[in-house]
Amino acid sequence: MSTGLEAEALSWFFPAANGLRTSPCKGGINNTVTYVDTSGGTRYVLRVSNNGNKTDKVAFEHEVLRQLSEQALSFQVPRALPSKAGRPFELLSNGAACCVWHLIPGALAGSGSIEAVGRAVGEVSTALAKVHVGRAAPNPPYCDLFVVHEALAGDPQRFYQAVEQEAGLGGVRQEVGVLVGAVRRLEGRLATLESLGLPKQLIHGDLHYDNILVSGGQVAGVLDFEFLAHDYRAMELAIALSKYIGEDDPLQCCRQFMAGFAQHGRLTPEEQRVVPDLIQLRILSNVVWFVGRAVAGEDSIASLAARAQSYVRRISWLEIHGQEVVDAIAIAMQAQST
Repeated sequence: MSTGLEAEALSWFFPAANGLRTSPCKGGINNTVTYVDTSGGTRYVLRVSNNGNKTDKVAFEHEVLRQLSEQALSFQVPRALPSKAGRPFELLSNGAACCVWHLIPGALAGSGSIEAVGRAVGEVSTALAKVHVGRAAPNPPYCDLFVVHEALAGDPQRFYQAVEQEAGLGGVRQEVGVLVGAVRRLEGRLATLESLGLPKQLIHGDLHYDNILVSGGQVAGVLDFEFLAHDYRAMELAIALSKYIGEDDPLQCCRQFMAGFAQHGRLTPEEQRVVPDLIQLRILSNVVWFVGRAVAGEDSIASLAARAQSYVRRISWLEIHGQEVVDAIAIAMQAQST
């Protein structure tokens, strides 16, 4: 983010830039995030959206967060500092939305505190079922695979052609070939998934351990609600589990996670059975998403290249151990219901 744009953003929220210090904040794949320290010792987080100036998405996110803040959650969700005009976000001269969040203390969960993270994911899922914004969620559901990024215009061939022509994938061409083959197979299963009539609701859409803060072994905050969507309820669980599939002992991670999730989350037997398919949908949706961002010029294809090997490992493991994941989910949900 340019110095001028940062100064413009800060001017919307603070009386004067004098006494403010900014420093880089980790993350920010889809946005630019910066720490802001005041002379009084208070730290905030400035976020400038990099989503193609889609203000409707930002407005939807803030309304959902407002409603969540009225529920009795065991952790914090992002809370916006009102601008000088009393609004939760403002538009910059380049059309991007900017907001300032109150800092939530804690560290990213990573692969630790697994049961606590699972409990928080279940709690978020139940809480979001109670949120009603009054308009459609601006993000497409995961099952609309090629609509996940508007640069692909819902056209599978545009995705396949972009992957084939992208020179930046040369170093991982074999892995990308595996992923493309998996995308083609998944295409044939999407209609079957939809025919099952799985429960749908508002979901966070990107709820995994890198968007969760912990402190003292407990979840302190849940972050990054910008991908909210009306989707399969079980998709929230699949998204979270998709990260643990890449750990050293995926099954043990799933068991620990489910011990927490089952305390608040709800799943029918049919939902439990399709979780492996939904995990694959999450992983492959990421592939399509990164290609779309590269086509739109929002990001480099290097973001996909850096993740290709990890995605292949996770999909390969899931194809072998998918039923064991289903069994772990069923055991945890049954234990909680007795």
